Amino acid sequence: MRKILLPLLFVTISISSFAQGGKYEAFMKTGQEKLDDKDYSGAYFDFNGALSVKLTEINKYLKIRKEYDNLSEYEKASLESAEIYAPRNDYAQPYYYRGLASAGLGKKEEAMQDFETAIYCDAKYAGPYYERGKLKYEKGDKDGGCIDIRTASDYGSAAAKEYFEDKFCWNSSINYSREGTTKLNLKQYDAAISDFNIAIKLNPDSAGNYARRGSCYYGAGKFSNAISDFNRAVDISPNITEYYYQRGLAYYSWERYKEAFADFSKALSFDGNFVDALLYRAASCEGMGNWKSAIYDYGQVIRVKPEDGLGYFKRALAKQEVKDKTACTDFKKAAALGHEEAQDYANGCK
Repeated sequence: MRKILLPLLFVTISISSFAQGGKYEAFMKTGQEKLDDKDYSGAYFDFNGALSVKLTEINKYLKIRKEYDNLSEYEKASLESAEIYAPRNDYAQPYYYRGLASAGLGKKEEAMQDFETAIYCDAKYAGPYYERGKLKYEKGDKDGGCIDIRTASDYGSAAAKEYFEDKFCWNSSINYSREGTTKLNLKQYDAAISDFNIAIKLNPDSAGNYARRGSCYYGAGKFSNAISDFNRAVDISPNITEYYYQRGLAYYSWERYKEAFADFSKALSFDGNFVDALLYRAASCEGMGNWKSAIYDYGQVIRVKPEDGLGYFKRALAKQEVKDKTACTDFKKAAALGHEEAQDYANGCK
């Protein structure tokens, strides 16, 4: 495989670079002291000074990051090393702190820009998510604000967690989930997915939201996406029968019968009388050419619903595949129970 090479960032170690490092640390130290004293003008000056010391270095990094972001996934996977594009918290910090000083001075747009740059440098830096979230919320973008606040909370900000609860951000997740569920029931899959996307960003711990979005993807025929969401739902709540069944349906529709069989079997381990899981497990066996197992499962369907002709009819079809002469008995039983399609087969029996 051809390796894709992008420009590397070389740092020449010299006396001047050590001196610059000293200036940077001094600016950051005094800036934070002034920030603690609410001397926002002085803090802004110092953090601006810290950025000026590293500006050339940071700009090179930002340029290379943008080049990296424009690569395809294949190109990213082909890189010899991605270390040069790794998050840089040391570059994020001066932007974050200058943003705090700008916010203290009432320069909220400037603060927003600095918080966004800090996040770009380090996408797991809780502080700028929290501050950007508060600014968004104050401007009326409650959903965007709550999403940022939740992200900050997930990255370890105790203040963000408290803010999320105080603003009832979890309630927005419930509302989007309800809207998404209504659209799912109406088979408006794309619109429902958009709602669940927001619900999940607001509450990524909800297995139900992943499962419902998975159902949307399944309905839209996007089986890979559906399976990814059901995987997440199962990871969060591993004892929910329906999640395994739904994932099994996605695998079955994707003609991955072995995986489908495993999921239907898992669902049946929770509820041995789950008729739909029995039917689809039998169908999965048919997909793998395992007719004897299919016949067994259709027999289990008959056990659970002896007065329903479907199980007899499906078992008869499977018996025909292995030339089992008792297929006619099942066709006749299915017809007697009112299964319309079985009647023609029963009439053809000798």
